[in-house]
Amino acid sequence: MRAAVRKRGQSNNRDFYLACLRRHAHELLRMGYARLCPNDLALSEETEITGELVRAMHDAVQADSAPSWVVHYALPKDDPPLNTPSRLGKARYRIDIEFERVQRGARPLFRFEAKRLGERRPASIYLGKDGLGCFLSGRYPTTNCQAGMIGYVQSDDEATWASKISECMSKDRGAYRVQKLGEWRRIRIIHGLKYTYQTSHATPAITIYHVLLRFS
Repeated sequence: MRAAVRKRGQSNNRDFYLACLRRHAHELLRMGYARLCPNDLALSEETEITGELVRAMHDAVQADSAPSWVVHYALPKDDPPLNTPSRLGKARYRIDIEFERVQRGARPLFRFEAKRLGERRPASIYLGKDGLGCFLSGRYPTTNCQAGMIGYVQSDDEATWASKISECMSKDRGAYRVQKLGEWRRIRIIHGLKYTYQTSHATPAITIYHVLLRFS
């Protein structure tokens, strides 16, 4: 009985810390986005937007007004290499944004892949092999069964693109390995990010948190 209680307690603690990591990663994202002038990046490439977003997050984390919990996180990383057995050195894959909780022992990570959404940048690219597919194929390893996607909206609006992505995913649930009851649905992680969504996928089992940010 004691072993069962301890195991259940450990599971509850893990879920709690993963929820905190997820919430704080989104809060750091919001803090950085709030410091940008999105219209200035309406014609920018993905790497330029990501670089500016991460720079703004660095400024936000180091500001006197930053919340006390930021001391538990390393500065967000822009384009860090991923260490996998199949790729070494310069051949390593790179994730767009990585958040790392600083603690003793293994350090939990939350990773975001970002894609532009706009003219000649359809939802199929966002969901494709170099977007969501990076997580579904195992190219980008995860250690806690959760990761994120960011859509940089450069035409129309967030609601329009949410509908397009949902429709695209619904048309081929098998290709995207959508779990039962894991369809695209709107959620609220923090109040400052209005257009946030969740999907659940199988093999590998992973939950993806999608954030749409306007840059138009």
